[in-house]
Amino acid sequence: MKKILKKAVSITLAICLTFSAGSTSQAFSNVTNDTNYYLENLSNQFDTMTAEELNQYIGDNIQELENQNSQSLNQIPCNKSTSTKVSAIWLAGAKYMEKKGNTCTAKLLEYSVLGKNYTETQISPNGLFAKKIVTSSAFTSYLKKVKNNKAPAGIAFEKSDNADLFYALHYTDASTKVNFAGTVLATYNVTITDTFDFSLSTDDYKDIITTSANNYAWFSQNTGALNVIDVKISFTK
Repeated sequence: MKKILKKAVSITLAICLTFSAGSTSQAFSNVTNDTNYYLENLSNQFDTMTAEELNQYIGDNIQELENQNSQSLNQIPCNKSTSTKVSAIWLAGAKYMEKKGNTCTAKLLEYSVLGKNYTETQISPNGLFAKKIVTSSAFTSYLKKVKNNKAPAGIAFEKSDNADLFYALHYTDASTKVNFAGTVLATYNVTITDTFDFSLSTDDYKDIITTSANNYAWFSQNTGALNVIDVKISFTK
């Protein structure tokens, strides 16, 4: 069953809502009718750009949107005419976050822009998410309870433990199948599921920057610039 989760993307907001004007050499004049094709190709272009170039792209295109609408980005209604442009800004933000090491949050934000569910299945915990999950205190605590036959229904990743997992997942559902229980050969098939989406928030994040990021993401989600996606991560420990 899907859960409504409150997600924060404060890093992206810091990029997207505090830029001053720059050149507009990479504006949105090349948007095509095939939005998915356009965004997929744009994602590939972003992969070749440095963090500084992504910063410039975001700043330029936010400035263009603000000039066109005569108001700041966080005040512009994300309607059909602007949703593709806003999607591109979020996509660039995701690529920036990836280059800064927030790889899990970046991946889900990218998939949200593209409207793709995220599935990661590994025999060993070497996947993008799994390798961070297994080193977290939250997972260590969860697995200990599983071994004591007291498995909780989910895992909560906190910012103090792993900020990337906190922003990408936070509260998740979790289930584990135990093989060869009670022996030295015991292995644990772990499945973690989540829904990556946004809810309107007033003060859940305790600061105006993060709350504003979440709320603009909520607007983007409800007008098609971002999409609700399902997340499934499976690995054996």
